[in-house]
Amino acid sequence: MHGFRCVRAALPGSRSPAGADADIGPKLYGMLLGAGWRDVKVNVVQPTFASGEGKQIALLTLLNIADSLLEEKLATEPELQSAIDNLTRFTDDPRTLVSLPRVFQLWGRRE
Repeated sequence: MHGFRCVRAALPGSRSPAGADADIGPKLYGMLLGAGWRDVKVNVVQPTFASGEGKQIALLTLLNIADSLLEEKLATEPELQSAIDNLTRFTDDPRTLVSLPRVFQLWGRRE
C-alpha cells in the first residue's frame, strides 16, 4: 500500500464520528452567501515542502496513526510496513514535494 493512500484512507474516517467535514473547504463560499454574507472573497493556500519539518508531516502522521490502522483493520502489518517504507523513501528523496491539504480562507461582510 502506498504511504499517502494509507494516510488518506484513515483520516476522513477518523474525523467523521465527531461530525467534522474534511471536505468543507469548497462548500464554505456557498455557505457564507447562504447565511447572508456579502462581498465574499476567497483565497486558497496549499502549503508545499521540498525539505525540512513540513516535508515530514505525512510520514509522521502515518507513524502516529499506525496502531489505529491496525486496530481498525484498515491495514495489515505487512501493508503498513510497506507504506511506511514507501513514504520514508519518498520523503527522503530530494526530488519530491509533499503538500498539505488546501486551506480555504474566506472573508466578507454580514449585514
